[in-house]
Amino acid sequence: MNPNERQTQQQQQYSTNGTASNTEYYQPNNVSSNYDSFGNMFSGSMEKRSDSASISASNAPSSGSYLYDPTEFENEPPLMEELGVNISHIKDKTQAVLFPFSAHAKNNPTLMDDEDLAGPMTFALLLGGTLLLNGKLHFGYIYGFGMFSCVGMSLILNLMSPKDAISIWRVVSVLGYGLLPVNVLAALNLILNMKNRGTLGMVLAGLTIFWCTSASTRLFERSCDMRDQRYLIAYPIVLVYCCFVIITVF
Repeated sequence: MNPNERQTQQQQQYSTNGTASNTEYYQPNNVSSNYDSFGNMFSGSMEKRSDSASISASNAPSSGSYLYDPTEFENEPPLMEELGVNISHIKDKTQAVLFPFSAHAKNNPTLMDDEDLAGPMTFALLLGGTLLLNGKLHFGYIYGFGMFSCVGMSLILNLMSPKDAISIWRVVSVLGYGLLPVNVLAALNLILNMKNRGTLGMVLAGLTIFWCTSASTRLFERSCDMRDQRYLIAYPIVLVYCCFVIITVF
């Protein structure tokens, strides 16, 4: 019996009995061949995917490379130094301003070489905040006088300098650190109200100007090598700090 007659007999038998339990399912040869080809194609694609996955897994970095290495950042500088804020230098410069005639200020000629601006900004903001507690909103005066003074002093120092040019940032740094005695005077003014003290207020204001001028002049003459011009440097510095003392007391 050929395949066509066998398929016809199965169809007649299914239509007569209503069930296919006793029949034998027939699958043509072309269906099986298509199934085999599809199976081979599917298995081939799966093999390609598995090969690509194994290649990507072999090329992926090992998990150990992402582990934290505690020795990696041993030679890194502190965060404050990366931001340009050196606490030890600020402390040394503040000490040199508080004690301008001490051995620490005399024996450290390279004290102002780094030209940091963190200390001057801090002292300027502190002065403005102290005056604000006394009912004086003088932030504009502080920064206005400060910038005008720094530009003028930079011009004067470069005209008198016997050697290299002097950076304006060094001038800003020195004059900004010199504001520390003015901060002390502003804090005393909160308690004593020097405007009504008469002679005491004038004496304290004069001592503050002398203190600021001495500290700034010594820093300039050592950092800029201008020992012979120190009195010429001191005159404009006196005028600068007179302005700051006037807006602090009056």
